[in-house]
Amino acid sequence: MEDLIRELLERWRGDAGGTYRSWFLWDERLKNFRSIRRGVAQVVAEIEAGTFGNFGQAIAAAAKAMSIPAVIHVPDHAARVKVEALRRLGAEVREHSFADWWAIMQSRETGDRGQFFHPVCEREVIAGAATIGEELCEDLDGIETVLVPIGGGGLACGIAQAVKRR
Repeated sequence: MEDLIRELLERWRGDAGGTYRSWFLWDERLKNFRSIRRGVAQVVAEIEAGTFGNFGQAIAAAAKAMSIPAVIHVPDHAARVKVEALRRLGAEVREHSFADWWAIMQSRETGDRGQFFHPVCEREVIAGAATIGEELCEDLDGIETVLVPIGGGGLACGIAQAVKRR
C-alpha cells in the first residue's frame, strides 16, 4: 500500500501541468484516501461513484465492518448522494430540519441507544484528522500551504495541528 501511495505522489509531483505545488487536498477525496487507508482501487471506485467523504460515512463503514448498527443523524438538506451512500453502507439515516439537527449537535442527545460521535468536537476525531497532516508533512518536503475543505471544521483543525507542529 505504501508503495502505491508513494507512486501516486511521485506521479503528481512529476506532472508539469498539474497543481501539485499549489494545492494537494481537494474536496474530500484525499481525506478518505489517506486516513482510512483502504486501498487505491477501492478509493478510486468511491471517487468515481461520488460516495467519498464525510464523517457519517466513516462511522457507517466502521459499523458495517464490525456488524453493529449505526444511526446517522443528518440535516434534511444533506446532499442526496451522501445520504444514499450512508444507506448503502447499512446505516439507518434520520433526517431532521436544520434546527433539530443543530440541537442534536449541541446537546449530543438523539434519543438513541449507543455512543454519540460528534463529527467535529471529539478529541479522537480531530486526532484522527491530524494523521492526515502528519502524512502530508512526511510525504511533501517543504510543504507551505495546505487547503482543506471546510464542513464543520474537525478535519481542518486536525490537519492544522499536525502541520503547525512540524
